[in-house]
Amino acid sequence: MASGDPIFSPHIVEIFGIVLRSIGGTVLALHLLMKLKKRPLFYGLLPLLLLYFSPAVAQPDASALEYFSPPLDIPLYLSGNFAELRRNHFHSGIDIKTQGVEGKNVLAAAEGYVSRIRISPYGYGKAVYIDHPNGYTTVYAHLQRLSPRLEEVARAAQREEESFEIDLQIPAQAIPVARGERIAFSGNTGGSGGPHLHFEIRVTDSELPLNPLLFKFPVEDNIKPTIRGLRVYPMNDSSYVSNRQEDRSYVVSGSYGNYNLKNNEVVRVHGDIAFGVHTFDLLNGYPNKCGIYSIELYKDDDLIFESRLDSLNFSTFRQINTYKDFRLFHERGWHYHRSYVTPHNQLQVYRVVKNKGIVKFREDNNYQMRYEIRDSYGNLSVLNFEVKVVAAPEQLPDEVQAEPDAVFHHDTDNIFADDNVVVIMPPFRLYEDLEFVYEQSSDTLWACLTPVHHIHDEFVPVDKPFSLRIRVNDLPEGLEDKIVVTKVTGNNYHRARGGRYKDGWITTRVKEFGNYTVRVDTTPPTIRPINISNGKSMSGARSMDFKISDNLAGIKHFEGRVDGEWILMEFDAKNARLVHEIKAGKIPPGKRKFVLRVTDERNNVAEYTADLIF
Repeated sequence: MASGDPIFSPHIVEIFGIVLRSIGGTVLALHLLMKLKKRPLFYGLLPLLLLYFSPAVAQPDASALEYFSPPLDIPLYLSGNFAELRRNHFHSGIDIKTQGVEGKNVLAAAEGYVSRIRISPYGYGKAVYIDHPNGYTTVYAHLQRLSPRLEEVARAAQREEESFEIDLQIPAQAIPVARGERIAFSGNTGGSGGPHLHFEIRVTDSELPLNPLLFKFPVEDNIKPTIRGLRVYPMNDSSYVSNRQEDRSYVVSGSYGNYNLKNNEVVRVHGDIAFGVHTFDLLNGYPNKCGIYSIELYKDDDLIFESRLDSLNFSTFRQINTYKDFRLFHERGWHYHRSYVTPHNQLQVYRVVKNKGIVKFREDNNYQMRYEIRDSYGNLSVLNFEVKVVAAPEQLPDEVQAEPDAVFHHDTDNIFADDNVVVIMPPFRLYEDLEFVYEQSSDTLWACLTPVHHIHDEFVPVDKPFSLRIRVNDLPEGLEDKIVVTKVTGNNYHRARGGRYKDGWITTRVKEFGNYTVRVDTTPPTIRPINISNGKSMSGARSMDFKISDNLAGIKHFEGRVDGEWILMEFDAKNARLVHEIKAGKIPPGKRKFVLRVTDERNNVAEYTADLIF
């Protein structure tokens, strides 16, 4: 058996799943696996457990399709839709425009009760979750502020925890809401790139997000998906595209749902070939590029691949990086959806996948291929193209291939070690096997303790974190807790990646290949007051505003106190803005001592002190 061959046939997989479910499932299955002595068998069965005991794909109940009302009282125009391709995740909801401003009324989409309030400087920012009697949960994110009664609940939790950031689970039925009740005001908090409402519908028990556009919201869309390109992939050493063993893109021409390759170019191939399509959708009213709903690929009218985005699973969100063409997305911003499945791909968005989406082109013949792309409203675009099978070239081009430093398999432990670096990748960190390459820069960058270590290729995706150890020679005494691993990107920009030092090595966990080095961080964060100064009267002021930032490791903690009493300060991380809203009666009148302390991830502390008059 070749190393890349599956250990079990699809029939064994199905039987295994049925048996496990019938005899009580997970606990017994894990017990059986622990008894196994042969490592390949263990790692062959482990993915099956992950598949059969993870939440299944969900589709909306027919009875729920008209259950929800719009979450805003303005016309619904979208800047983003369900499952569109993002940097390391699928988009889990829809982004509704709020006319370019904050403060629009956010309404409960149905009766229910508030089950969660989450507030963070990152991600969803301020968010409210509502559980509904029909088994669904709606999520409202990037909020400016909550309704008065929800704001009171959130503020009480923040005061109790002395923390701006909270994740408050609320007992069932404690905070009921009515359909159409105002629960918040739209905003731009967290990782939002502009004012809008992020809205989701999830299955309550499994937390699987569903496609909200299947629930008949009044969003107008009669525009057919746009198709921009075709990508063709040779899948092994005996496969060729245009006589080369390289991926190739083809330019597409057409519009209004009918597309062909430019100049009707014929795709010439030999061997095992896979395909991908560059496509996106537009909705009425705005030019934002949104995601598509389904992709079908036909070979001479035989359906060989189908993906459909009814729902997603948060546990496999990062596997968008094997669903899309990772390199083209990050290098050029192209939205290529790959129509084949890599070995470690647990996404449950595939309906038909024959031979993993790989087509065997052997016989000298011509084939008519067809992509059918649909959006959530059934608008259809078709790309027709012809594939001609040609003979393999007699000899390869004269290219010198670099020898890999190691071969990493996606389903086994992998270790690469030399005198200055150690990479440890447990099973299922990779989506497919690869020839691992390592290189060390000859020079050390300014302010760095080590040379730059080039860990494989930054455009090859990784699913889960792996261990990276870097040797640090001649570290001055007292700096053991002040050094940090950094990832070096374009223009010598450093992103901190943590790490702990011991016995001459710093060890951290990263989830990207790329260029890494080590730096010292002894610089405290920066605090810049915007509208206060020592001795200033705050009479009539609405807030105390600051800009806070850190040069390297990142901000870990902040707290503001007036005469020793904690006060709520809200952090807008993307704008580095820290604000305390001054409300009448909250701070007693008179001269008060204000202290702001900001700590970074290497425990460097900055402090700002001022006597203020309230």
